[in-house]
Amino acid sequence: CNRTARHCEIDHRIAWSDGGHTNESNLHVLCSRHHHLKHETAWQVQRLPNGDTRWTSPSGRSYTKPAATYPIDRTTELDQPICEADPDPPPPF
Repeated sequence: CNRTARHCEIDHRIAWSDGGHTNESNLHVLCSRHHHLKHETAWQVQRLPNGDTRWTSPSGRSYTKPAATYPIDRTTELDQPICEADPDPPPPF
C-alpha cells in the first residue's frame, strides 16, 4: 500500500452514519485502494485489542496488519533541566 500524503484518507472504522464516533479508537488511515475496498466491496475491517488490524476478504480469508509504531516523543524532556546547577561555578575566565 502506497501511503504517500496525497493517497491517504482518514476513515471511520465504524461509519459515522452507522453511529461510529470521530475519535482515535474509531479512526485509521487508509490508502485510496484500501478505502475503496472497505466501502465498495464485502471486505471487513476489525481492530484487535492489541491495536493490530484484521482484514477479512469476502471469501473469509483473514490478513492481519500490525499496529503502526512511532518513535517515542522525547520533546517534553527538553523542558527538564539537564543537570542541577553547580553551586560553586568556575570563575568567568
